[in-house]
Amino acid sequence: MKNTEKSFADRLQRGREMNAATVGFTPAFTPGQDDVTPGKFADFLANLDRLNLTVAEHEANWRTSIPDRNALVKDIKTRAMRAMARVKSDAKWAAKMPAVKLVYDNLRGYRAPAPKSPPADGEKIAPRRPSTTSQSFADIKNLADRFVTSLKKLSGYDTGAPADLTTAEIASLCVDLADLNRSIADVEVELSNARSERSLGYDGPAGLSEKMKSIKQATLAQYGRDSAAYAAVKGIKL
Repeated sequence: MKNTEKSFADRLQRGREMNAATVGFTPAFTPGQDDVTPGKFADFLANLDRLNLTVAEHEANWRTSIPDRNALVKDIKTRAMRAMARVKSDAKWAAKMPAVKLVYDNLRGYRAPAPKSPPADGEKIAPRRPSTTSQSFADIKNLADRFVTSLKKLSGYDTGAPADLTTAEIASLCVDLADLNRSIADVEVELSNARSERSLGYDGPAGLSEKMKSIKQATLAQYGRDSAAYAAVKGIKL
């Protein structure tokens, strides 16, 4: 269960249990390391809680954006299919139809990758690589742009076209896809940075594990191995 949301919450709770124990020590707990005094450690734990919340917020944004982008790609492909049917239905575009169809076939052949879970703490986010069966979302945007361009070369295509099949409407979806690509890339960077910061907060040189070790040792030093104070903290899992 290492490095899961539940494990981080559990570790934070154990830190709070240790902090609550030291607050009640008599005489007062006076560790040599200032940042593990009850007050400073409580502030540190509050910051860890904030880091957990920040990661959760970025992850929620990521999970929301991925299906939105897949839905937009589906919409683009559906409209492209209908637009292609319109081109095939009119003999005056027959000469240029093969060129339009070539672009459309490339667009139609795109397969949106299945949504994946956000990267785990410490895991780098690698850019998605195109393959023979799937292309990057930047590629699908470019293919859609090319399809719109091919439609614009058909004399009178927009005249009498359904409102949602005009070149302007399909082009606007391409702009939306470009915007989503950028925003998702930003969210992924924010999520990665938030996870890295949290990892340091829990497992870094001055993180939760090291602070809890210091508290245990300071308690042993101040009150002794057989003391009630040490008994209260020694069994708390790091």
